[in-house]
Amino acid sequence: MIYKKIPNPNQSASKAIRVEKLANYIVRPEKDGGTEKCVYSGTRGFLTDEFSAQKLEMIALSEEAIRSNDPIEHYVLSWREGERPTPEHIEQAVDILMGEFGMRECDKFGMNEHQCLYGLHQDTDNYHLHIMVNRADPLTGRAIRINNGFDIKALQKIIARIEHEQGWTPEPHARYSIVDDKPVLATDRGKTEEHKPSRIRDAERRTGEKSALSIAQERIPTIARDATGWQDFHGKLAEQGMEYRLRGAGAVLRIGDTPTKPSDVDRKLALKALEKRWGAFEPMAPGIPKKAAPVQEPVNDVAKALGFGDYAKARRLHMAGRKESKAELDKRIENERKALFERQREERQKAFAGSWKGRGAELNALRSVLAAEQAGARAELQDRIKDLRKQFSTEYPPGFFPDFEEWVRKTRGKEAAEQYRYSGKTREIPAEIRPAKPGRSKDPEPRDIRDYLPEVFGREVRYSNAQGKTAFVDSGPKISVLDQTDDSVLAALQLAQQKYGKDLVVSGPEEFQSKVLRLAGQNNIAIANPELQERIQREKERIAAEREQQRQKNQTPPPRSVESRPERQRKRGKDLGI
Repeated sequence: MIYKKIPNPNQSASKAIRVEKLANYIVRPEKDGGTEKCVYSGTRGFLTDEFSAQKLEMIALSEEAIRSNDPIEHYVLSWREGERPTPEHIEQAVDILMGEFGMRECDKFGMNEHQCLYGLHQDTDNYHLHIMVNRADPLTGRAIRINNGFDIKALQKIIARIEHEQGWTPEPHARYSIVDDKPVLATDRGKTEEHKPSRIRDAERRTGEKSALSIAQERIPTIARDATGWQDFHGKLAEQGMEYRLRGAGAVLRIGDTPTKPSDVDRKLALKALEKRWGAFEPMAPGIPKKAAPVQEPVNDVAKALGFGDYAKARRLHMAGRKESKAELDKRIENERKALFERQREERQKAFAGSWKGRGAELNALRSVLAAEQAGARAELQDRIKDLRKQFSTEYPPGFFPDFEEWVRKTRGKEAAEQYRYSGKTREIPAEIRPAKPGRSKDPEPRDIRDYLPEVFGREVRYSNAQGKTAFVDSGPKISVLDQTDDSVLAALQLAQQKYGKDLVVSGPEEFQSKVLRLAGQNNIAIANPELQERIQREKERIAAEREQQRQKNQTPPPRSVESRPERQRKRGKDLGI
């Protein structure tokens, strides 16, 4: 699991607006036109049960906290792709969070009495819990400081406890783990992929390009280790298109035009640490030439193999074209504004020329009429500028150029996109069954599949086994198999065949694919993966050979014993009583 603290997007908004908008989004996100849907919600600490009345309660209590401009906090807890929390999981997670949050470590009750509103959102395969907490104390009206102001530290412990209690897979290099029912701080905290700021990790995955921080982490520690002094350090950085300079009371690294904190790269690059080695800071000598910034690099070898160079070139041309068109538009707007200003100035000079002595009333009337006409002209220009900007936004919408994964899916196919999506991650590709031909997908609906109980949850139908554990999930365009026992896999295949038709496509770990091929062959279910056809044929031949052996075994009569003629006569006489 991962966590986020969402800042208030509008600091100048009133408390009432803050509560109204955030509460509506948590409980009814689909009204904003997005892809998210709230599949479960709950509240705590309210006197009323109606949602509209609870919002009024929260507004009233937040207004009591007169010393706090914004006592409302917004947190998000996100599960890994494929993990599916139940309502019981959500209630337990909120119990843990509200219990851990408190002014003091010894606060027995935490924030259990505070107002809290939460909603579980589903966006494709990802579930995340939005939690809205009112810091205003329901008894005193004063806004408390969550965990004495260290709410992020508390969230890290909360995540570790939820993962431990509910059995979710912990994130690699998590800050805390649970030992003897207590959160323990991890000791191995090297600079890794997981410890980059989330915005940088997200940008790298989205664009397929290494960030300036990644490039710095790869190159600068070695440069600093081999450098003999400040000028040697500056020179080697300049060869890489980088620079180390003072800023405020510390220093900043510039990778091309991108500034980065030295301590984010490596603690040994902090200004004080380098001054202990080389003495007081020395600025770069004027004679050291600085090369161009580092070129765009793929985030990993998979991105490189899937055509990052072509993608980066196309994206660069698109952004350059957008920038050029934006500059031309801004220049056109500026020229039209200047032309209108000059024209109206000449109109005023011409209208007010000469002497107006003794005609003050006429002058005031003329000024009023001319001002109204010129104001109308400025309004027309403003409307035209809005139309031009709207047209530009239509031609170059924000985020119009596809993400690298989307680009790979369009140019190299779904399998290549999945390969990039899970590159560099420790988790396995999820076990899934899809229709072979697009367009066969239907909305999920409960179906009778032997001993598995269907339950509608959000946009999907979950099928539970006899022990109450979710075995597989129908989300519409695919069926995700969570329990990979023979019975569950076969039931998921039968559901897919009933829903999608004859041919199916499977993806997942090697063990899952082998099990699918065996069960599909035994039950005459067609699998359409091109890369699996050779294995499917071998499986068919194996099953056919086993069946032939069984048929021959059933048809062959038992062997007859060979007896001599005297022996047969003796037995016959015995039977006759002779």
